[in-house]
Amino acid sequence: MTLLHEAVETKKFDVRLIERNISRGVVTSDEAAKLAAKLPDDAENADWIAIDSLKNDSESSLG
Repeated sequence: MTLLHEAVETKKFDVRLIERNISRGVVTSDEAAKLAAKLPDDAENADWIAIDSLKNDSESSLG
């Protein structure tokens, strides 16, 4: 049972589950905000792309 408990603990702040966990009282919105404030800003590592260019690429490969 310990393994299940550990798995649940590691997912408490998972971005896919955080809203549900806040609404169920598993975590508070203050806890989530504190954790988010501690996360590093990785914006400089992002690759920005235009959605239109993806659409054009897929259309040209089909035709």
